[in-house]
Amino acid sequence: MSWSVYAVGRPAAVKAKIKEEFARIKPNLVNMPHEHASAALTEEILDTQLNFFIENGITIAVKIEASGHAWKTEGQPFGDSNQRLIFETIPGFVE
Repeated sequence: MSWSVYAVGRPAAVKAKIKEEFARIKPNLVNMPHEHASAALTEEILDTQLNFFIENGITIAVKIEASGHAWKTEGQPFGDSNQRLIFETIPGFVE
C-alpha cells in the first residue's frame, strides 16, 4: 500500500488540509498495521509542527510533503517499507 499528502500555504490552512488527507488515507492502511502506525505518527509530527506556528501567530507559509509505501508477500520473507517527510518554511511566499 502507498499513501501521500502534500500541502502548501499558511499553517492553519495546511493543518486543515492534511487532517482531511490523513482521514482519507488511514482507513486504507488497516491491513498493514506498521504502515498505519507510521502514517499516524507522521500526522502527529506534522500537527505538532503546525501547532507551534499557529499557537505563536507565525503565518509564514509552509510546504509539507509526506509519503509512505509498504508491501509484504503473504507467507514469504519478502517485503519493503519506506517513508518520507519534509516540512519546510517558504519565506517570501505571496498570495
